[in-house]
Amino acid sequence: MPPGGQPASPGPGGQRATDGVSIAALVTGVLAIPLVPLVLGLVGLRRTRRLNLTGRGFAIAGIALGAVTTVVCSALVFYLVMILRSDAFQELVHIGFAETELTQAPQMSLGECFDVSGDDLAPGPTVDCAHAHDAEVVGVQDVLFESYPGASALDADTRDFCLETFPEYVGVEYEDSSLDMSYLFPSMTSWAQGDRQLVCYVVAGIGEPLVDSVQGSGR
Repeated sequence: MPPGGQPASPGPGGQRATDGVSIAALVTGVLAIPLVPLVLGLVGLRRTRRLNLTGRGFAIAGIALGAVTTVVCSALVFYLVMILRSDAFQELVHIGFAETELTQAPQMSLGECFDVSGDDLAPGPTVDCAHAHDAEVVGVQDVLFESYPGASALDADTRDFCLETFPEYVGVEYEDSSLDMSYLFPSMTSWAQGDRQLVCYVVAGIGEPLVDSVQGSGR
């Protein structure tokens, strides 16, 4: 019987592959993309364990970077929302008609006609309503708050007041009118100087003058 041969030596062990999802978790984490590295990292951890792949460290690093990025972005969004909701910001940007805040608003009277100055439709010189003019006051009301209530509250109150007083003065509902309406309310600066007026006024349109009073005109 011929002698048996020597047993074959074992071949070199196969190298484990690196998990692509874990690599993606690290890359998106380095790129400071929120949330995505967290999801990819968690999936990568599961894949490296179940499929016996390398890359667990990449997945963990992606989770850590993603968590930091997500927390920072959340804080920035929260801070931005607080700024946008602040009275100081609302004094600069208002929602509604072409409302205008004045540093020191003049006291105005119902039925007063005037020309506007600048692109912000700020009241200018008072003129006789029988002559061509830019605008006419259709509503005036004093604020009843004891302390400055904030731009948002004044904006809402003035808008409601103007929509209510417009048909009483002009004789037609605002949505059915050919006139445009703007309004004024106190800023923090003018409030400190004693300004308490909510003022509603109408204009004919861009570049178009008014002639005569609009009171009871039904325009």
